[in-house]
Amino acid sequence: MKNEASGTFAVRSRLTCARQRWPAVRLALELDVPVSKKRLWEFVSDLGTFLVTDPYHRRMISMRKPLKPGDHLAIEHGLLGVSFFRFGRLLGWSEGNGYSFSDLSARGPRCGFPHIFEVAVETDRESPRECSKLRIEVKGRWTARLVPIALRDWWLNFTCRRHLRLLHRKLEELYT
Repeated sequence: MKNEASGTFAVRSRLTCARQRWPAVRLALELDVPVSKKRLWEFVSDLGTFLVTDPYHRRMISMRKPLKPGDHLAIEHGLLGVSFFRFGRLLGWSEGNGYSFSDLSARGPRCGFPHIFEVAVETDRESPRECSKLRIEVKGRWTARLVPIALRDWWLNFTCRRHLRLLHRKLEELYT
């Protein structure tokens, strides 16, 4: 976690794009963050702020406050200058530990890359300093049948790397 060149602590990350049989998609982003689990949870549990670290999420609208499992979500997306809404539900919530939510096309649950996000926060027990781990797992179904597998894999990798860069920036604000 310590950047040897500068002597400061930094966020480290790993990206896993598991090879899955068509049309399954499974991606994982893992980040080691030099802050307490409590501090990281404060950031992650603010869905309105945290969800927009996804490169395509513009804002999240919930019909209820506070949110609880089963509540509906509207997630405004933006891509190539076009804005559109996708819809989902908060699927699970474990206070201080994580949550999951669905992100589905307005055309239905079998169109437009239906997927779920699972977000987990845990204490990094291996670190000598107070550090936490953030894990974001995305599981879904690729529905664009005409897109070649190589292009699909490139797009998913590109998107995950952009997401990691945005997360790095936001997480570094927690301890600088």
